[in-house]
Amino acid sequence: MFSILRQAGTTHVEERIATQYAMTADVPIASVRLEALGDYAVALREGATVPVGTVEFVRKAMSLARIADPPNMTYPDCLLPYLYRRVARRRAGSVLGRWFVKPVETKVFTGAVFDTLGNPDDLSFYDPAQYNAFLSLSPEIEVRIGEPVTWRSEVRYYVIDGEIRGEGRYDDGPDDAPVPDGQTVSEMVSLADLLRFRELRNALPKHRESSIRRNTI
Repeated sequence: MFSILRQAGTTHVEERIATQYAMTADVPIASVRLEALGDYAVALREGATVPVGTVEFVRKAMSLARIADPPNMTYPDCLLPYLYRRVARRRAGSVLGRWFVKPVETKVFTGAVFDTLGNPDDLSFYDPAQYNAFLSLSPEIEVRIGEPVTWRSEVRYYVIDGEIRGEGRYDDGPDDAPVPDGQTVSEMVSLADLLRFRELRNALPKHRESSIRRNTI
């Protein structure tokens, strides 16, 4: 039997779903603040509890469980046409003008739109912390930049082995806001899964590659 560690003080959809699941499946659940996560280090190392919360919360839980961060994921080339905007990697010190800026390293900061040539006092309530985190980077550190866009909605999809296992709204907009077209999302998942298979095949010895090809025909 496992338990769930739900991050306290947050209201994201993942935490709400975890709470609902714990109630219906009679799974023990505890609300824990980030700074108190160390009290559960032994349970995390033994795999007896599952953390649910922000990236910072889960990364600290992984550290306590002695689990290394997975390799950082990037935008696959096959999905770039679906972004409908220019994206690029650039050294932090050379980002000039108004861009959406996101770290290459996993969640050094969340990512935000700001103008490096503008007045920092004009930033929204949320953005100053992101901007300051960006300014703290070495000028040589690479970041991702993209043309700013206006989102009508934001949806997170959970994909395992090329299959969509779940989805949920990730924004606070109105319930009747338009959502991504299901067929388009499926096309993207299929392309990304094909790329993953090719990368796996290329990484294997030739005799293993032949075995995989036979098993997938």
